[in-house]
Amino acid sequence: MNLDVSATPHRQGHLFEELPAAVDSGTLAPALSREALVAWQRRVAHFQGALRLVPPPQQTDLFGDRPPALPDPWGLPRQPEEFYQHRGDRGEPCLYFVLDGALPAVLYIGQTGALHRRWQGDHDCKRYMDNYRRCHQHHHLPLTLTFAFWWDVPALASARRQVERQAIAHWQSPFNKENWQTWQVPFVFR
Repeated sequence: MNLDVSATPHRQGHLFEELPAAVDSGTLAPALSREALVAWQRRVAHFQGALRLVPPPQQTDLFGDRPPALPDPWGLPRQPEEFYQHRGDRGEPCLYFVLDGALPAVLYIGQTGALHRRWQGDHDCKRYMDNYRRCHQHHHLPLTLTFAFWWDVPALASARRQVERQAIAHWQSPFNKENWQTWQVPFVFR
């Protein structure tokens, strides 16, 4: 495949435009069969379930300072998908987790200093969630998408991104681009 990166916009996932979407928007037919979706979910849930039994590794910096220990996302209070449409943003930085409660699985991990602003506009994860939801609806499979928020994160964006990277590496959340190849995630394309 020969890509001319100077002619393509720099947006998440543009390298994968030629691959099939999880749901073809023209027909709403899923790219995954019911069996393939269930097998994919089992792999993710099994992998992450084993991680819940083992605490994540803790990194230190040159001065011996430790970032806060990562939480178990399932131990955090959960919010509905529409959290950003309601008032009550604490206006504080946080790490957020997109969870599929029917599995259970951590699908996406992100960080922000302005939660409502982050989710009111365009966010690629919204598209991934829509594709995932449509695939479930087509196959009549249960789905419970919720969010969990962890507020005990550094105020400094660079430090917060490091904690985010640590959480993504630990949970191997399939909707995060760092893990697309690991999980072969069709929901993120298109």
